[in-house]
Amino acid sequence: MMLLEALPGIATLRERCHTLAVLEAILNREEESRHYSFTSSWSDGEEMASMDNGSGATWSVVFSPAGTFLRKFDHESSMSLAVLRAA
Repeated sequence: MMLLEALPGIATLRERCHTLAVLEAILNREEESRHYSFTSSWSDGEEMASMDNGSGATWSVVFSPAGTFLRKFDHESSMSLAVLRAA
């Protein structure tokens, strides 16, 4: 199964991203040390959810009326330039 097929629908994905950010904000009061964020006014009519673990793995999702965009980076991925250069 491809990753895209494993993702939930857009409404469910948005809800889960928002929930992760809210839960982390409740559990971790220090904003600079949080991994998850959700910005409801990222741009006009757009929202953005993101994760940055501080070790090189990040993802972000932009939710807009025109569609949804997902970007992910894993520094340990075999497709990463850092991994390819070390090989």
